Amino acid sequence: MPGILASLLAVFLGTAPAAEMPRDRWRVVGLSGAEPLNVRAGPSTAYDVVAEIAAGTVVRGFGCEGEGDQRWCRIAAPDAAAPTGWAASRFLEAATP
Repeated sequence: MPGILASLLAVFLGTAPAAEMPRDRWRVVGLSGAEPLNVRAGPSTAYDVVAEIAAGTVVRGFGCEGEGDQRWCRIAAPDAAAPTGWAASRFLEAATP
């Protein structure tokens, strides 16, 4: 039970990793310098890059799959009506409204 409470608190405080986020708005973080986030056609680096999104951008989320460093989330760019592609969850954090 304490683990569940800690997870919920982390989500509401905006400190939960993408793997735990129930929210549908995520901020792009953790990139080097001015590098953009590569959004891919599928959930791994084996897929082609279909878009690039700048650090700090808030994107919409459509769920994640995998675990640890292999966790990928389906996202949509801010101006997209449908999912744009997949991004590694380590570059996403909960965005506060």
